[in-house]
Amino acid sequence: MPGTALGARFYVLRIHTKFPVPAAGVTAQFTPSTIPAPGSGTASLRFSADASAALGTALIPITGSAGILSHTVTVLLTVTNTPPTLTAIAVTPANQTVSLRSTVQFRATGTYSDSSTSDLTNHVSWTSDTPSVATIDGFGFAVAVSSGIARISASLSGVTGSTALTVTSTPPPPPSNTYTLLGTDNPFAMAGRYAQGVELGLKFISDVPGSIVAIRFFKSANNFGTHVGELWTLGGQRLASVPFTNETDSGWQQVNLPTAIPIQANTAYVVSYHSEGPFSFVDFKSSVDKPPLHAPSSGNLGGNGVYVLGPVGTFPGLGGGQNYLVDLVFAPG
Repeated sequence: MPGTALGARFYVLRIHTKFPVPAAGVTAQFTPSTIPAPGSGTASLRFSADASAALGTALIPITGSAGILSHTVTVLLTVTNTPPTLTAIAVTPANQTVSLRSTVQFRATGTYSDSSTSDLTNHVSWTSDTPSVATIDGFGFAVAVSSGIARISASLSGVTGSTALTVTSTPPPPPSNTYTLLGTDNPFAMAGRYAQGVELGLKFISDVPGSIVAIRFFKSANNFGTHVGELWTLGGQRLASVPFTNETDSGWQQVNLPTAIPIQANTAYVVSYHSEGPFSFVDFKSSVDKPPLHAPSSGNLGGNGVYVLGPVGTFPGLGGGQNYLVDLVFAPG
């Protein structure tokens, strides 16, 4: 009921206790507990049963009131020890079309017999029916390998959901008038290694607007495994993710982005790459300035030379104080 029609400033939602819930272990909560006036709104009611709740059924009156007016409805609440069963899995994004060498993060959402839902992304088994077109790992990250259509499926407890991934064309080459921060010389780098995957990044700023067209990193001879280049806002929003292909044993590696990512002038971003453990680095004692690009020193922007342990797609928000030799290709204008 609209608050203006009732002449009240808000609704108060509450549960009457004339008919108790089946056991003391059952609680109820409105979200939100009040709906401001004028106007109307919606509140959700959630019942929760802990391990002490007894099995049984009860009628629960639910009342909404505004001033001297109120309205009550009665619902039947049943506490059972039979867990809901998984009935369906939805895979998103649905029917995605990407360019060659792009990475797509798929998610799996399960629906249960009690109409509840749950994120099952890290619990399902991921498969691609055409690995020659797209591969997918256990976290739902798919890599576009060649042109074509692949069916991406997520399965759990005998229930499967799927969607189509269409891969088209190849990434365009970078334009000729581009800039990098670290150049093409091979640095005298030290080698490091973590026992698990690590995302290694560099914060940078451009004096002029333009686009990031490629991501680079320096590879030592012992930096084995697959690598993925990524681009982020300073706040941690991922703007691009693309795997490196046709890598050499060592030296600078570069992957062109399927779509150039525009960036603003005088705004900080983070470029990074994911390694399965090994990496190269040099000391980060001062800023790196190759106008129009700048990488502030490790004492600015909350620290530079950033990293984080974890899978692909984890934002490198920890300050490491080292230059992990990750770079970008920038096209102004």
